Amino acid sequence: MRLLYAKIPYRVSESVYGVRWSWPQIVCPYHYHTEVELVWIEKSQGRMSLGDYQGSFDEGDLFLIGSNVPHVFYNTAEHRSIPGASKALVIQFPPDFLGEKTWRTPELIDVGHVIRLAKQGMRFVGGERSEIISKMKRFLKSSGALRMALLLEILNEWTVEKNREILMPLAGSGSAPWEKDTRFQKILNLLADRLNQRITLPDL
Repeated sequence: MRLLYAKIPYRVSESVYGVRWSWPQIVCPYHYHTEVELVWIEKSQGRMSLGDYQGSFDEGDLFLIGSNVPHVFYNTAEHRSIPGASKALVIQFPPDFLGEKTWRTPELIDVGHVIRLAKQGMRFVGGERSEIISKMKRFLKSSGALRMALLLEILNEWTVEKNREILMPLAGSGSAPWEKDTRFQKILNLLADRLNQRITLPDL
């Protein structure tokens, strides 16, 4: 498995993208994209890799993944035997979907901070999760200004510190190194090839 660049299939009439997936098992290559991503695991469980974070995910989990962060979700062997057991709702949007200067607006500074913080990967751990999920579902059926308003309302829930777990607390905030550094690309490829194996420092 190699790190792939994923191009989001926007329609001409939209600047943000949403989709609801349903698979027998999760079909998700190891990838990155320039968009920020909101992920709700409606029904599934397994393992995940997000930047240099390795961990598990479960049904009901909510994640916010930053621009250009490599990530993959995959089911465990036990879960793959359950038919039709993987469902997810995904919203993807450019970091500056309302314009770069928007995040300097006093009322939106905290939302801009969350979008930057998403590069470290976040899991929603507090607050009222059902309210966010309801808005994510409405987002898929909405259009125009209402769609943007719903996205802002969802992101606003992440501005409350107690609502989020930072998955990569030591991650840098600079540009993505795997886009320019071939040595780093080789490391990511090795990790991707051995997601289900023990990796030692000498191997790296």
